[in-house]
Amino acid sequence: MISVPDTGLDEIQPFIDSIKNTPKSGLHNPYKNKERYVMLGGVMTKCAEVLHDPEVFDFFVDSI
Repeated sequence: MISVPDTGLDEIQPFIDSIKNTPKSGLHNPYKNKERYVMLGGVMTKCAEVLHDPEVFDFFVDSI
């Protein structure tokens, strides 16, 4: 069900560089990134609509 890569120490530098370039605030701050929260609200609305489909609903019931 879950696949985890076996990353070696010699392959990890790009991940460290990416972490260093990530801003410390703003990514999940609704005051700084309002468009993201509007987009995520649309995603949650679509999820709620799709759950009314019996096939999708049954899939998640079976998954739980």
